[in-house]
Amino acid sequence: MHVDDASSPANATGHTEAGVDHDAHAEQTAQAEQAAASQTRDKGGWRAAFDKERAGKWMLTLGVLMFAFFAFLPAPYVISSPGPAFNAVGNAKITVDGQEHEQDVISISGAEEYEPDAGQIFVMTVNVAGNPESQPRWFEVMSAWLDPSRDVKPVELYYPEGVTTEQRNQRTTQMMLEAQDTAIAAALSELGYDIEEEIVVGEVLDSSAAKGILQPGDKIIAVGDEQVATMETPGKFHLEAKPTVVEFERDGKRQRETITPTLMETSEGQRPMLGITLQYSLKFPVDINIELGEVGGPSAGLAFALSIYDLMTPDNLTKGKNVAATGTITPDGEVGGIGGVRQKFHAAVEVGADYFLVPESNCAEAIGSGAPTDIPVYAIRDLDEALQTVKSLGEDSETGVRTCKQAVDAGIPQE
Repeated sequence: MHVDDASSPANATGHTEAGVDHDAHAEQTAQAEQAAASQTRDKGGWRAAFDKERAGKWMLTLGVLMFAFFAFLPAPYVISSPGPAFNAVGNAKITVDGQEHEQDVISISGAEEYEPDAGQIFVMTVNVAGNPESQPRWFEVMSAWLDPSRDVKPVELYYPEGVTTEQRNQRTTQMMLEAQDTAIAAALSELGYDIEEEIVVGEVLDSSAAKGILQPGDKIIAVGDEQVATMETPGKFHLEAKPTVVEFERDGKRQRETITPTLMETSEGQRPMLGITLQYSLKFPVDINIELGEVGGPSAGLAFALSIYDLMTPDNLTKGKNVAATGTITPDGEVGGIGGVRQKFHAAVEVGADYFLVPESNCAEAIGSGAPTDIPVYAIRDLDEALQTVKSLGEDSETGVRTCKQAVDAGIPQE
C-alpha cells in the first residue's frame, strides 16, 4: 500500500500538480499587487490631472469675472465719435428740449431767399460721451481705442478742475450762438452789407480780477495803452500783475477802472489775466435765424456762412454737389481751426459728401483720418477761398483750389 501510494501514478501526478499550483499562485499574487499598485498610481494621476483641470477652469472663470468687473468700472475719459450732419441750406431733424422735429436750419427775413434746387451744405458735428458725473466704462474706452473713427481723451481736457457739466454745456451753447452771429456777419459782409460790430464782455469768471468791476455786455475799448480792435487783440496783450487801466462803455457811457491782473492757468502756463471772456455784439440789417437745437460749439461757422451766402444769391452755389464743411469764422471771414476733424471726416464719408472743406491748420488730421473711403479734402483760409473752392468744384474746375496735401506740403502750421 505504501509502495502503491509512493509508486501510484495518481499520487505521483497529484504531488507534482500540487507543486505547480503554488508557484502560479505566487506569480498571480505578485501580478495582482502590481496591478493594484498601477491602478492606484493611475487613480492618483487621474486625480492630479483632474485637480489641475479644475483649478485651470476656476482660474479662467475668476479671470473672466475680474475682467467683467473691471470692464464695467467707470473710466476717467471722454469718447468722441462721429455725430449727425445737418443740411444747412434745407431742413433737418433738430432736437429741442428732448423733442425731435423737422424744420429749416436757416430762415431769412428782410431780404430775398433763394432755395437751392439741388446740393447740400453739411454742418458736421461730434458726439461726446462722458463727463465728471457720468464716465464711460472701461470696455467702452477699450472699444473706442480700437476704432479709428473715435477718439479717447482724459476727462480733464474737456472738464478742467472746477468746471461742471452744466457750466461746459452753457459755454458750448454760448459758443454756438457766437458762431451763428459771426457767420451771419461774414456772409452779409461778403454780400456788401454794412455790419455794426462791437467786442463786449461775455462772462466774468468767478474769483477773477475783474469780478465786481466789469459786467457781461460791457463794450471793451482799451486795456492799458492798447486799443481792442478784434477778438484776437486781448490775446496779444502781455499783461503784468500790476494795476492796469481798462476803458469800457456801459449803457452808452465811457468808464475807466483800474484792475490788477492775477495769475491764471492757460494753455501756455500761468499768465496774468483779467479773468473775462469776450464775444462779438453784432447788429445786422437783415434778420437771419439759425436753429440747430442742442448742438453746441463754434465749429459750424464756416458751414453757416456758406449756407447764408447760398440762400441769399440766385445762383446755386454748390451746383448740386454735397459739401461737408467745418471751421470757426470771424466777422471778417477768417477761418480758424477746430477739434474733432477725424470724427467729422468719417461722418462726411457716411453722409455721402462729395468733398470736405476744413481749416488749413487741420489738414494733417483730415488726410490722416483713417476713414475706410477717401473723399477729397480742401484747405480753407477764409470765406473768400471757401467760396472760390465751392464755385470751382461745382464747375469741375481746380481754379483757386488748394488740397489739404498741398497745404501740408507748403508748411502751413498744423494744430
